[in-house]
Amino acid sequence: MKLLLYSWKANNEKIFAEKLSIFKFEVVWYDKPCRHYTRDLELAADMIPFIHQNGIEAVISFNYFPIISMICDTCKIPYYAWVYDCPHFTLYAKHIMLPCNHIGIFDRDMVKRLREHGVQTVYHVPLSVDTAYFADMIRKTPKRLKDPYCSDISFVGSLYTDEHNYYDLLLTDRERDVADEWIRR
Repeated sequence: MKLLLYSWKANNEKIFAEKLSIFKFEVVWYDKPCRHYTRDLELAADMIPFIHQNGIEAVISFNYFPIISMICDTCKIPYYAWVYDCPHFTLYAKHIMLPCNHIGIFDRDMVKRLREHGVQTVYHVPLSVDTAYFADMIRKTPKRLKDPYCSDISFVGSLYTDEHNYYDLLLTDRERDVADEWIRR
């Protein structure tokens, strides 16, 4: 199968493409920037002919881009998105209902809430890592560079505590109800 990998310079795209190739997918890179998640006509005008001219059979990306979903719907090909950010606001775009979508989300509760609202194109897909790649990187890193970062405990990720403080929405049932009400709007 010939896949178009939409690249927005996300972490691990190169590793992802290598792993897809191992499974005999032919990966074609596409990295034109998305300037608007739902109304980037310039991206659509470029990507649609690119898909047809290159015999692309599906599009895949890290995170979900509604404009790519619309493009795939127009081209009658599947769109696979692997969402590793939460909250991920593009999941609330109406285009999530398009049948071309196959959206993997690591957050089980997010999948549950979206499904409760009729979204059938989302699935729970855990986060993953190429442990061999990172073990090799760690092994090759000089000790003097590793030592300052050695610890018994580490925290990886972000609590998304920006001006909206979305993390707090998950702490209580009342706050969970507020988040669900926001989804319904």
